[in-house]
Amino acid sequence: MPSKSAPAKDNPIRGTIYFLIFGVLTAANFFLAKGAYEKIPDVTPFQILFGRALSPAIIMILYVNVNAKKVMYDAVDRTVLPSLIFRTV
Repeated sequence: MPSKSAPAKDNPIRGTIYFLIFGVLTAANFFLAKGAYEKIPDVTPFQILFGRALSPAIIMILYVNVNAKKVMYDAVDRTVLPSLIFRTV
């Protein structure tokens, strides 16, 4: 199935900005985890890991829900729909 959109162009400035945002958010994540552990010493590492995993999961759910119909329904080729339904049921 050929792609309907044009290939994305390289954009090194945008990539650098995303990398810097990633670095800042990772540092904030470590800082907040350390602060939570110092404030509440009874917190277990599992609870901190759960919180670290839950926040990106919520963000991804909100991000995907914006285009959920476009990604999960409109992008599916109608010729493969019966086999896809058979596989999921």
